[in-house]
Amino acid sequence: MKQLLENWRKFMSEDVGGFTAEYQLFIPKTCTDEKCEPAKLNSTPPVENRQHINKPYGGFWTSTAIKEWDRDDGTTVWTSEWNEWMKTDMPQWMHPQGILLKPKTNNVFHIENHEDVKLLHEEFPLETEYQDPAYSFFRGGTSDYNIDYEAALQKYDAIHWGMKGGGWSGAGDFGRSGMWDVESTVWRDASVLEVVGVIDSSQKEKEDGEDDWEDDEDMVAEKKTEDSDEVVKIILHKDGSFLGLENGFDTLDLPGGHVQEGEKKLEALEREVKEETGLTIDVSKVKKVGMLDATTFYVLELPQQEIKISDEHSGHKRVKFSEPKSYNLSDKYKKAVEKAKELINDK
Repeated sequence: MKQLLENWRKFMSEDVGGFTAEYQLFIPKTCTDEKCEPAKLNSTPPVENRQHINKPYGGFWTSTAIKEWDRDDGTTVWTSEWNEWMKTDMPQWMHPQGILLKPKTNNVFHIENHEDVKLLHEEFPLETEYQDPAYSFFRGGTSDYNIDYEAALQKYDAIHWGMKGGGWSGAGDFGRSGMWDVESTVWRDASVLEVVGVIDSSQKEKEDGEDDWEDDEDMVAEKKTEDSDEVVKIILHKDGSFLGLENGFDTLDLPGGHVQEGEKKLEALEREVKEETGLTIDVSKVKKVGMLDATTFYVLELPQQEIKISDEHSGHKRVKFSEPKSYNLSDKYKKAVEKAKELINDK
């Protein structure tokens, strides 16, 4: 009887239930320059615990949708805490469209305060001794309440850092330990969300003085280095693993980017890798993996240099070639990594 009462007390104190806000908003980074299609929700990477930060890889991430304004044509512009944060901190991640979603489940654990943190940790503790000093500036890394998200998201459909109606959580210390930058929810996958439709998302307003003058000297200079449609990416490998860049959403990126007009591919590769990782690569030693769509992939051994991630990404990790399920890459990038692995093994 005592155990039964204790279980009942715990059940009553757990902050589990549905959202009081009606909609969630997903704004993808991975479909830049493409239409934001609901079909993109079908490839959610598995949830994976991180050893250096109190937040999981993978899963499907949303933030509570906020109706910003209705247009005269009857359409609505939407935003979210996450979208508003991107306007000031990560404008390069923004997308003009998003997918409006309606939760079909009430099996959501809400972290609204410190007591909720303790309850979730009590049920799903994660033991880790590692703390990455790179996160100390943000007060990130491990904490007294590291969560085993892999196990927790087997019981719950989602874990939400914030209030049920939207807005930031009162558990600020826990949020900083995982760099939960703003109110957001990680879902095991998108199957418990109903697609309402593709919507227009609120964008960062131009600052005073900004305009599209064609004859402005700055615009002329900018046009000389504008991006082409060609993209270069590289698999930097060492000791059976390769370097993946964290983009703050549900997939990993590879170092590289667009080739600028008038620029050679290897010149662009050298420049992009330096900008994104701080690494200086010897392009005379790279091997071409091949081309998929408009992206050319290369492979090179990871230089023994300090990695310095730019603000274009939120972090980095080494991914083992032997564990394909942990890749968290787009299908195109996975194919390139597998081909690169073959080239490395053929040395």
